[in-house]
Order: sequence, then C-alpha cells, then structure tokens
Amino acid sequence: GSSAWVKSSESESGWELAEVLSRCGSSVTIRTKTHEGTDKLRVIDLDSQHNSVCLPANEELAMDMTELHFTHEPAIIHNLRSRAEAKEPYTFIGSVLVSINPLQRVPEPADFEIYPHPRTMAERAYNKMEFARSQLVNAGEDPVNVAKALKEFGPINQSILISGESGSGKTESAKRVLIHLVDRQEYDEFTLEARPDLYDFQEKIIGS
Repeated sequence: GSSAWVKSSESESGWELAEVLSRCGSSVTIRTKTHEGTDKLRVIDLDSQHNSVCLPANEELAMDMTELHFTHEPAIIHNLRSRAEAKEPYTFIGSVLVSINPLQRVPEPADFEIYPHPRTMAERAYNKMEFARSQLVNAGEDPVNVAKALKEFGPINQSILISGESGSGKTESAKRVLIHLVDRQEYDEFTLEARPDLYDFQEKIIGS
C-alpha cells in the first residue's frame, strides 16, 4: 500500500509514518511499527474529530522543498530531519534557506550557485548586486536611463536576514555569509582599495 503520515502521541514530532492497507468510505486501515518493531494495525475514521488526519507521504527528499509533491507539516519535518541526519543541514524553500544546527562542521558544497548553504545565499545576493550595478554603469549619467535601470533591475543594495532561536546557529551562518562576501571581493575591481580592510574584517569574523 501507499505511505501516509498519521498523528501519534508516541512520536517526538507528533507524527508517524504508516502503510495504508485499505480504505472503505471514511475508514482507513493502516499499519505502523511499535518501538519494539512489531506491526500495529489501526483504523482511522476520517470524519472523526480525534486524530483523524491521514496525510500522503513523499517518495523522495528534496533539497528545495518547493519541489516536494506534498508540503504539509509532517512532510516538511521529515525532509528537514532526514537531510540533517545525512549531514545536509541546509534546505531551500524557494529563496529562503532553512538551517538545522548540525553542532559540528559539515563539508561545504562544491557549487555555491546550486546547493543550499549560507554561502550560496551570499553568492546569490552578490550576483544580483553586481548585475544591478552593471546595468547602472551601462546606463551612464543619463537620469532617464538610470531611472529606467533602477525600475527594471532594482537597487544595487541587497539584504540577507538571518533569524532563529537561541543556539540555532545564527552566528555561524552569519560568519559563512560574511566570509564568502569578503572572499568574493578578490575579483571585484571596484573594491580594490577596500580589500585590506575587508580581509582584516574577515580575520576578526573567523576568530570570533
């Protein structure tokens, strides 16, 4: 049968994965596993007001949860937890990066333009900033062209908001973002004079 998420008072997340065996009207027969590994059969009445939720499960994990076929609460929890257990603590939700503090160092991705990581967010912001700036440079000093470029491509400035509970890894995420932006200046001809100050700033970030 297919897999589904059902409410559970025994699970830390409040959900457990079940196998759907049959359905007759609003009654669904499911099979779950106990902590001892034995099968447990349950019948859920979908019309009932008590623990009547039975949500379909995704077949695969996704590094961007907008690609999940089902995006309900247990699907999101399962995707984040499974990726974190596989030492992939970063997951996209569109343009948002969700981080599960791994409490240890994890390998950085080979491509900062594809894989979810704080440095990927920094790279995206940097690229948008550089693209907008190049359009303004091409616009020259003509105020009409400058206004048109600003309207079409947006302002040069970019912002990255990092939020979370205490101990969630905000400081380390901020370090990764700032270090990547400082490293990126190596190839930026417009900030050559500022580079010594940026590297000094980077050393302070790493040492903090």
